[in-house]
Amino acid sequence: MSDDDIGGLLAETFRAEWPRLVALVMRIAGDLQVAEDVVQDVLVIALDRWPLAGVPDNPPAWLMTACRNRALNVLRDSSRAKARELGLAQLAKAGTMPGAEPGEEAGGEPGGTSQPEIPDDRLRLIFICCHPALPLDGQVALTLRMVGGLSTNQIARAFCVPDATIAQRIVRAKRTLEQRQVPFEEPSGPDRATRLPAVLDVIYLIFNEGYLASAGEQLTRSTLASEADRLARLLTDLLPSEPEPWALLALIALQRSRDPARTADDGRLLTMEEQDRGSWDRQLIADGLAALDRAEQVSQFGSAGQPAPAGLAAPARRVRLVWPALLIRPIELASQPRPARSSCRRGLPPATPSRRASPRPTGRRSWPAMTSC
Repeated sequence: MSDDDIGGLLAETFRAEWPRLVALVMRIAGDLQVAEDVVQDVLVIALDRWPLAGVPDNPPAWLMTACRNRALNVLRDSSRAKARELGLAQLAKAGTMPGAEPGEEAGGEPGGTSQPEIPDDRLRLIFICCHPALPLDGQVALTLRMVGGLSTNQIARAFCVPDATIAQRIVRAKRTLEQRQVPFEEPSGPDRATRLPAVLDVIYLIFNEGYLASAGEQLTRSTLASEADRLARLLTDLLPSEPEPWALLALIALQRSRDPARTADDGRLLTMEEQDRGSWDRQLIADGLAALDRAEQVSQFGSAGQPAPAGLAAPARRVRLVWPALLIRPIELASQPRPARSSCRRGLPPATPSRRASPRPTGRRSWPAMTSC
């Protein structure tokens, strides 16, 4: 392979593996900035080594191993530095000079042998990055950049703001976390519930970019859409008594069910009226409708199966779940003979199949129900 081919392969692999690499280093180092620096250092090492030594048989595994080893080295160096500073401070206080270097602190990776409550590295890192010390838009932008694998330009398109605005938002978020010395710890209990709205927005926007890419030659990014689907399913396993994760899973599954029919042979996007509904994925349709039923059930009953208490909380949740109901009618048409004129767009303004037809956030916690293609 030529140097250009190797560089292209490394760039593609790095782009796909970035979130997993950051999650791995973050679990070891416990510091977001250190994780980003380590992963970028490994990229530089790979750029120097691969053209000379050849491309590894398994590039993702090579990157994972390199990141883990470098993170452990950084952690050991940091431990030695802290131990030496402590030893020098104690000797200076006693009025003596050091005769030998302090030894390395005992212990292994941070966190000991305790198992995390969120087993998936990526989902756990999403919860960690969505810290309540940041405003909601800062949480979402930072997490999409660090964990979602989206570029600044793609995040800006999702928020419908200039690139510079998102770049400043991410910088401010990092600075805030550093100034407040926020510990990057896995949230639990009420803290996890507080971060849920931002986590839902992050997963939705990852799917949004995969459903219809904001830029590039490919109209869709199936790997991103599949990852959002996976994260949504993990979220329903983690929080089965919350209706919003089930509603988000319903949206993602029902939208993805039409993937085989969304494009023509020439790559052109097809409207729903033009799509072959016989090729829609029946399993994803079943999963989506089951998730929708579960969302409606959980919104009416508590985790113990008892009716939800009267008040503002339950009605507010039901209002936030109105949009998935709009998905039922178009999907049910898939099992019926195709009419001469589809009614699945009834009541909705006409749309042209283009990149602008991609679902875009229309406001906080407001997800669109269906698109025209």
